[in-house]
Amino acid sequence: MNQLNNQQELLSEMDEQGVRQRRKGMLWVGISFILCPCHLPITLMVLSFLLGGSALGVVFRDNMIIAGILTTSIWAVGTWYGFRKMRTATCSIAPRAK
Repeated sequence: MNQLNNQQELLSEMDEQGVRQRRKGMLWVGISFILCPCHLPITLMVLSFLLGGSALGVVFRDNMIIAGILTTSIWAVGTWYGFRKMRTATCSIAPRAK
């Protein structure tokens, strides 16, 4: 009986961890959606506005292609990482109760 309770506690911990992993994955995908290449003109405009008047803003303005490539790369990595987190949250193997 004690072993069954231990296994049930382990399963509930794994479920909680899976929920946390899924939420982290959804957060990563959500943030990456903002940096999606289809939103690139809006993203570049907002970054120009936020960085305007700073040295980083000047570098950003003079190198828009590099900024676009960097933003797109961050989007791709963030989306991949978010989906990876969500996939590992649903692929947990739990021990069977005997």
